[in-house]
Amino acid sequence: MKTTKKALFWLIVLTYSAICFADSNLKNTNPEEKKYIETTDDNQIEYNYSVTKIETGFLIELSSANKKEKCITDTAYYCQLWQYSCPAKNTKFVAERKNNVIYLVGTLEGLKIDKKIKISNSPWLQFWEYGIKNMIESNNNSMKFISIDANKPKKAATFKVKNKGMQKININNQEEDAIHFVVSIKGLPVFIFHADFWFRKTDNLFLRSEMPQGPFAPITQMQILNTNEY
Repeated sequence: MKTTKKALFWLIVLTYSAICFADSNLKNTNPEEKKYIETTDDNQIEYNYSVTKIETGFLIELSSANKKEKCITDTAYYCQLWQYSCPAKNTKFVAERKNNVIYLVGTLEGLKIDKKIKISNSPWLQFWEYGIKNMIESNNNSMKFISIDANKPKKAATFKVKNKGMQKININNQEEDAIHFVVSIKGLPVFIFHADFWFRKTDNLFLRSEMPQGPFAPITQMQILNTNEY
């Protein structure tokens, strides 16, 4: 795709505004940090989560050896601005929501992208686990939201999430009472795609997720490293 001056301009503006907005709104509190392990088949990657309270909501950061993500959200963890970077895939872009449109610009596998994505008025979640945690704290059992696949960021999909009740699960050889949620794609049968999330009953700590990276793809598991630290 041929790059345009408009795309480069908005990339610079959005990236700069994201950094300035977060930095200017950071409170004098330490970020909440957690470590998780992602497992797909025999491959494992360690992820670091960092959540910092800002004036308008939260700054969520996710980093690993392969990629980095940053999301500025409101107080319900609904995404307002999202930055994604994966140097190995020559991919780096930023997306910002303005009413019912997401403006996304940057580079996808070496090609410039400049996309205007029309969406509904549903919440936008990129870190699903935090949006679901807010559901628990708000006593909601179901929700619809939109999200963008970082590997195919030119469009958004609508998802449904439902509370499936309590389960006992084993986390690092320790049994936990957990609240189970199932996420599916609107209009697509659950057997083609669904994701499972578990949160600790006592404090809503995100424990584990299991989801394919697409319909009929292998399951990827994300699990907290050490529950005793939290």
